Amino acid sequence: MYMRVTKGRIKTGCWETYEAAYVQHVEGKPAPPGLLGRWLLHSMVDPDLGFSLSLWETQEAMEAYERSDAVRREILPHLAPFLTSEFIAHHCDVKVQAIRAIPSDAFERLDENGGGRQA
Repeated sequence: MYMRVTKGRIKTGCWETYEAAYVQHVEGKPAPPGLLGRWLLHSMVDPDLGFSLSLWETQEAMEAYERSDAVRREILPHLAPFLTSEFIAHHCDVKVQAIRAIPSDAFERLDENGGGRQA
């Protein structure tokens, strides 16, 4: 498995609008081939810092998605206005994994605290 880890700084005061655009233009689309899971993370220390994690079956699927017209034409134009120049993506080979059971109400509890939206 492969993971794309992206770290980006959002323009000050724009997180909520950025998150709404992400939900609409990334999570609101059909999953690309090879995508196993995707998460948008908001720093609890820095209100303008975010991370995106995506888990892929193969490196080829991950790279094909990054190069796709869907990303260039349907996603980036909607997210780019919120990003600063501090934006970097890393491709990682997953070496160790530990999957724990997630309590059935975990996402409900996250929603109560303002996070954990499931798509």
